[in-house]
Amino acid sequence: MRAWLHTFRDRLTVDVAAHVAAQLPELLRGVYYDGWNPSAVPIKYDRDGYVNRFAQEAKIAPEDVPRTAAAVTSVVREHFSPGALESAVEQLPHGIRDVLLQPAA
Repeated sequence: MRAWLHTFRDRLTVDVAAHVAAQLPELLRGVYYDGWNPSAVPIKYDRDGYVNRFAQEAKIAPEDVPRTAAAVTSVVREHFSPGALESAVEQLPHGIRDVLLQPAA
């Protein structure tokens, strides 16, 4: 969950990241903001950069990232207002969107 929140957050603009945070339950909001440097975002990375960063932070193999990220996305979606997560995801490059929104296996 932490890896998902941080890799997602750091690819967003400050405004969109703050909007996402407002949708999260308080405990997850604390995890989301942990270590955040708003003056250093958005960090520009493509699908491969996203996968590698997620894998490193989650301490999983890169080939496990799509399945893991999609599963976390489906859980996180339950805490958002309808359409709010999709609106934030639209700010990302298509390759990253595909990882986040693919059907969880």
